Amino acid sequence: MTLPRGWAEATLGDVGDLYSGQSVSASEVNSAGLGPAYVTGPDQWDGREVRRDKWTEHPKKLVPAGCIFVTVKGAGVGKLFPGIECAIGRDIYAYKGDGGLDPSFIYRALQHRIAIIIREARGDIPGLSREHLTGHSMTFPPLAEQRRIVAKLDALTARIARARAELDRVPVLARNFRRRALLNCFDRADVPSTTVGRILTGIEAGKNLRCDERPPREDEKGVVKVSAVTWGRFDPTQAKTFPSGYQPPEKARIRNGDLLFSRANTIELVGAIALVEHAPENLFLSDKVLRLHVDDDDKRWLMWFLRSPEGRKQIEQLATGNQLSMRNLSQSALRSIRLPYPNSETRASQIAQLESAFARADRMEAEAARARKLLDRLESAILARAFRGELVPQDPDDEPASVLLERIRAERANAPKQKRGRRRAGEASGAAS
Repeated sequence: MTLPRGWAEATLGDVGDLYSGQSVSASEVNSAGLGPAYVTGPDQWDGREVRRDKWTEHPKKLVPAGCIFVTVKGAGVGKLFPGIECAIGRDIYAYKGDGGLDPSFIYRALQHRIAIIIREARGDIPGLSREHLTGHSMTFPPLAEQRRIVAKLDALTARIARARAELDRVPVLARNFRRRALLNCFDRADVPSTTVGRILTGIEAGKNLRCDERPPREDEKGVVKVSAVTWGRFDPTQAKTFPSGYQPPEKARIRNGDLLFSRANTIELVGAIALVEHAPENLFLSDKVLRLHVDDDDKRWLMWFLRSPEGRKQIEQLATGNQLSMRNLSQSALRSIRLPYPNSETRASQIAQLESAFARADRMEAEAARARKLLDRLESAILARAFRGELVPQDPDDEPASVLLERIRAERANAPKQKRGRRRAGEASGAAS
């Protein structure tokens, strides 16, 4: 690889110290602030700072301020976050670059290279060893260029962060938009009303059986779970398999056009309702998922009303049960719910407007999700350009990185060796060698 002018290569071990963590026993950890802070994993990083919620009076590994913490074991392997002076557990390494290098540049460079370090480790069990980090080679620009790169990256990533923050508002805006559309459709005092019972022609329920907790194969029969109707669309994958040999009644089979209603669930989800559009031939009603018989002209009107703020309010008021984790809405309570009921032409027009509004909200969220992915790719592309030497202008008057790195190597070679062993609280233990 041809390096940019003035750049040079070095391993992380050449230009910095790596501190390996060592855990203390659970009995030696306290939450009363006694002893140094104790950091064990990335769950203590809140995105802005390390959360000090554990301490120990018996630290085995203390690290100095200014380190970069690297998660080296477990599901969070490769997670980086700025460190503090503290004790660290065995799932954390702390890397501190030489003072002659820009610390923010090293952090950005590690962000860019950590996926490569993990890929090169190639272990069966996710994890990084000391050698994976200290032996990894990176390229370094002159010190002045390091600072220019960091300043440019800070400016660009701040703009990306602002864009992400705006995109994060889109789901809230879409949710409020849908709510307003529902209110505009159903919150009207100038139209006649009726009860759900008056527009229903029947209610059907299935059986309560002990089933295999997996979706049925094509040659098996199954029963839908309440989660099949929870999220606004019928989800046929949310099903259980009937016992071998059981033949459910044909009338309980779910078909396209069915209006399904969950009579039991948590207080927030009881009364979820969905219209079946793509039903497999092997799914049947359960005792908790009801089929509501209603004229085709009224299906969507009823479905959308029961999802509206007023519909949800009545459902939650009428649902019974002592536990918030499972509430039940009886058929008689369902039939008693009141809803506005204008003429058929008005109902059809309002549902068309409502569904158009929901489609617009769906498009808003989809476009925001695509933009988020583009931002992620943009950030990666910016980092790649930075570490190819293409992000900021190069200055021929900068001291070459080779001179800087040689000076760092010489100073480190002549520095007194760190003593090994446990240190008193307040002193940093020696770097891993």
